[in-house]
Amino acid sequence: MKEQFKEPAGAIRRLFGLFTALCAIATIVCMIDSGTGLQELLANLAQLCTQPAQLTKSFFDASYGGFAATFLNVFLICLICSLLYTLPGAKPDGLSVLAFFLTAGFSFWGITILNVWFLFVGVALYSLVKKKPLGSLVNAMVFARWRPTFFCAIPARNCTA
Repeated sequence: MKEQFKEPAGAIRRLFGLFTALCAIATIVCMIDSGTGLQELLANLAQLCTQPAQLTKSFFDASYGGFAATFLNVFLICLICSLLYTLPGAKPDGLSVLAFFLTAGFSFWGITILNVWFLFVGVALYSLVKKKPLGSLVNAMVFARWRPTFFCAIPARNCTA
């Protein structure tokens, strides 16, 4: 077995870093392809974060932000999640991979860099109250982030109005 895969937590962290880097590259490619400048990209990201009814449309829609802003949103959220797994006491495992990629997937149509903080703060407060190390609760922090989006999206997608 290769030396780099003997420690699964390290391999999982590298996987998260690789996916995060791919999102950054996709952002740059989309910026070049569409001729989007940095100021326009940030304006599109702000529009994406503040647009109502985020659960019923894909962020790729030009009226929401477009491809570059969507990939920037995913990149920023994946970067935050990757950094959370470097906290002392964080032990990435199979559940971490599931939580990371579910959060990354839902970043394409429901989770934004603006609304991601509330559950993170809630878990951090729980950590303080229960006197548990924050690193040991990273899976709960990241895994909890996609669920509200999913459960809000089910009724929105099944609406017949």
